[in-house]
Amino acid sequence: MNMYQDSSSSKKRTRQTLINSILFQVMWFITIYSASQKHDTLATISPLALGIYYLLQSHPTCVRKERLLWAVMGLGFGIVSESCFWYLQLFTPVSEPLLWIPFWLLGLWIALFTMMPLELKSLLQRPWLASLLGFISAPFSYISGAKLGAMVMNKTILSTCIAIAVLWSIALYLASITYQRLNLKY
Repeated sequence: MNMYQDSSSSKKRTRQTLINSILFQVMWFITIYSASQKHDTLATISPLALGIYYLLQSHPTCVRKERLLWAVMGLGFGIVSESCFWYLQLFTPVSEPLLWIPFWLLGLWIALFTMMPLELKSLLQRPWLASLLGFISAPFSYISGAKLGAMVMNKTILSTCIAIAVLWSIALYLASITYQRLNLKY
């Protein structure tokens, strides 16, 4: 492979990373807005469709089978984390979920975890940084979702932020450790 092919490949990967990042943010907003309007079907389809897109996407170093494993891990982390949040009664969804957790919320976990080995592999290689990022950024996402009307906060902002920060910090730390232990070569 010559220098021009390497440069072209790198530009294509950078462009794909930008597209994946923008798609994730757009999907998050569509999901939250749909949930706030009680359109749970659209709110659920949106993150699952993006997760499928991430699964089907070609990638130079991350095979689909491994991304499917990450989707399943996202579902598992989502069920455990969101069950804790619902048990602590931090939030109430604006529409009644079929289970104790809205499907759209689990879909967000699946989409995020499917994207992680594609676009956040450098973060997964640094467990403490992943933990710190979860601690700092996750509360903003949940509070924004509540402010946009997808759910109602039942506790104070401070106690809600602390609970979310701690759980997400642990979830991303465990995801990073799992990434390293499985020695997945993305």
